[in-house]
Amino acid sequence: SYSFISYLLCTLGFFGLTLNASYGWSQRTSGRALILATLMTTLWGAAITLQTQWNFPSFSVRYSLEILRNFSWCLFLLRIIGFKSTDIRLAASKVRFYLATGVAILTLTPLLSHWFIASTEQEKNTFIITSRGQLVWQIGFAIMLLVLVEQALRNTRSENRWQIKFICLAIGVIAGYDFFLYSQALLY
Repeated sequence: SYSFISYLLCTLGFFGLTLNASYGWSQRTSGRALILATLMTTLWGAAITLQTQWNFPSFSVRYSLEILRNFSWCLFLLRIIGFKSTDIRLAASKVRFYLATGVAILTLTPLLSHWFIASTEQEKNTFIITSRGQLVWQIGFAIMLLVLVEQALRNTRSENRWQIKFICLAIGVIAGYDFFLYSQALLY
């Protein structure tokens, strides 16, 4: 099927990018965040590839990997912007801190609530766990990724902007596609 082939190509492509990044970028400031982001995207693609062909792993695992994939790309963009947890007290770092806090809230809220309710086997009637709630959170992630791409491009010096424009374009396309996909799913 087309979905199996496309997600298999996604998995193989991001696996190759992970190998390339671990070889060339591991010593850079944002290199470890890039390796994490490409590795999480590889795992996410592998989970969907397996799920399309053999209905394995479960939806909870795939959904959790998707949330962690988005979180790792947000973390990578925060590293490009220059967020470090040690300089939170500086006035210039307040915006970066608020962005990081928003990313953490967008990540932890659906992830923890999904696994808490699944582990206690309660009725899935809270807003976050319903399918509409999951779609709203995914749209929030897409918007956060787009905001972080914009901040990364805006806060990079003009002479260094050409170095990150292609990765920001790629992340922007992923976030734009996610926004379009989940907003369409929410409407229909």
